[in-house]
Amino acid sequence: YGVAAICFRTIASHPSNVEGNLADEGVEMLLAMTLGGNTAVQSALIDFISTSDRDNKLAWHMKGRLDHTHRSVISRKDRCEIAFTPMTPDMREEYKNGIQ
Repeated sequence: YGVAAICFRTIASHPSNVEGNLADEGVEMLLAMTLGGNTAVQSALIDFISTSDRDNKLAWHMKGRLDHTHRSVISRKDRCEIAFTPMTPDMREEYKNGIQ
């Protein structure tokens, strides 16, 4: 569980509203490790949540990411409601971060 535990701690200890911090790397690593349903990583997540993350920092981090992505999608929808407008570079970056 070593690498997975490090990823969970990294994500839980960095703010979700700052792109490019170490939490992003932790998310990327976990995504790569869980492709195909890696049961060891899934078990590590359960262990981390039940024994180490008493303040639910991992869950709060993920909620913050989801909230930020939701706001970005709503903003994009509002911009295109009347007429289509191409995505700006900032919007593309928001999209890439959101699908992470």
